[in-house]
Amino acid sequence: MKTSWRTGTVAIATAGAMLLSTPYLAAADDRGNATDSATEQAVSDLLDTAQALAEHPITEAETPEAALTAAKMQERRVEVLQMRTETDTVHANADGTLTRTSAAGPVRMIKDGRWVDVDLDLKRAAGGEVTAAAHPEGLRMAGAGGSTARSLKGAAAAPEGAARDLVTLGKGDQKIALQWKGGLPAPRLEDNVATYPDAVPGGDLVVEATRTGFEQYLKLRKQPKDGAPLVMPLVLPDGMEAEPGVGGGVDFRSASGEIVATMPAPTMWDSQVDARSLEHTNRRKVAMTVTQSGNTAELSLRPDTGWLTDENTQYPVTIDPSTDALDVLFDTFVQGGDTTDQSVNTDLKVGWPGDYEGSTKRIARSFLTFRTSNFADALVSKASLKMWNYHSWSCEKRDWEVWASGAADKNTRWTKQPTRTDKIATSSDTKSAACKTEGWATADVTSLARTWSSAKAETGSIALKATNEDDVYGWKRFYSADIADQTKIPTLEVTYNYRPYNGTNLQAGAPFVSTGGIFKVNSTTPTLRFSTEDTNGDDNIVGTYEITDTATGKVVTTLN
Repeated sequence: MKTSWRTGTVAIATAGAMLLSTPYLAAADDRGNATDSATEQAVSDLLDTAQALAEHPITEAETPEAALTAAKMQERRVEVLQMRTETDTVHANADGTLTRTSAAGPVRMIKDGRWVDVDLDLKRAAGGEVTAAAHPEGLRMAGAGGSTARSLKGAAAAPEGAARDLVTLGKGDQKIALQWKGGLPAPRLEDNVATYPDAVPGGDLVVEATRTGFEQYLKLRKQPKDGAPLVMPLVLPDGMEAEPGVGGGVDFRSASGEIVATMPAPTMWDSQVDARSLEHTNRRKVAMTVTQSGNTAELSLRPDTGWLTDENTQYPVTIDPSTDALDVLFDTFVQGGDTTDQSVNTDLKVGWPGDYEGSTKRIARSFLTFRTSNFADALVSKASLKMWNYHSWSCEKRDWEVWASGAADKNTRWTKQPTRTDKIATSSDTKSAACKTEGWATADVTSLARTWSSAKAETGSIALKATNEDDVYGWKRFYSADIADQTKIPTLEVTYNYRPYNGTNLQAGAPFVSTGGIFKVNSTTPTLRFSTEDTNGDDNIVGTYEITDTATGKVVTTLN
């Protein structure tokens, strides 16, 4: 597109020259010093240029200045290529402002030296391996090979040498490999999900690619004979240590002590789902321990045999140990009675689904962190939070709220939530696939974006909650940043303009005397002057003078 942009630049310059020259030619023609044909040719060329831009509009430009010029000429927005990031897309608008769309997770990545969209669709590679089309962490999965285990108990007791890589993330010294003990059949591939059918007797092993890592789980179609112990080795980079995390999960620390990846505490659930909330109504925590020898950590899961054999447990049963890569961007939800990390879940939830964990209402709230440094110190004119609302308790509108809050992390739970400070917005947007209205639910967060901008904040964090947490009609499910479809992940959309620099070279007069920064003049009609500039060179700048009564400290008048 660079070639197109250069062509567009020439066209704009030519059009500008013609706009300037046409009146002159017309005036000269009135005096008999120019021909009608010259005027007609200039107008024809100008129309041709306008038509060319209409048929082949400039959609992107390298710099903000070039994009703003093209947007103004075409009266349509133009992307600023210099400002692309893994999560952010910036467009110049015809009115001279910029709009930044920040996704809660990566939407693009650098591949072979150029930007490409993140694409989690799985495909078979040479040798039978499975790869994602474009995954930020270079996700790879195993193909067919070896003999499948005769039982989960037998696979768990198999020697370490029987393990093979199931999923790998990263490359070289930074590679992490989750292993599987025993053989695997060729997986079935559908979008971002690989299913290894009958990887264990009566059960399938499923691996799902996410934007920041992967999820893997075991789906048992029938009750296992000897329980369902599961041992999964994990090969770590040099210097990385696996240790028990809060709530029964596992944290992975680098040699410097920084947590670089995490595995939440595993859970399992059966096939019973509440139709109004889509919540799994029969679920159980799974005990997990971790041991490490050298670069290999061994994760041992012990699902409750009594729950697996209970007559109230309806198969299939899903056993879910998930992993996730960490980033400054973050989203999660908490729910009353739950003690596990939900940051790898593809859902964000608000409200009460009508059930209890013991005596505790299972009320849900969600938390998100966005990168905000990219519009620091800008003049924000509008900001919207957009959440893809795919399910609600009913089609009736119910309010949900956006609050400024502290940042959530892997340790965030219902009993340990970030502090909510100010309620920023209330939205009644209610969407649901059941109502055939699934789509964006939005909230106006302009005031909060202005606060982040003024504070030059690196990141901004928010909390979402239902306005009435006792009303089941307020229950809503949104997609999180881990959803495969990047058109549905949470988004912060901010329209802004850069602040001009504060005035310098202040003068009043003439003549004037300056004492302690106060200009004194012997005139009631002084001339005031200052110098300034704006980041956007084409912008008009409005300077404001305040006239203050020094005796009272009150502003008498302002002049623009």
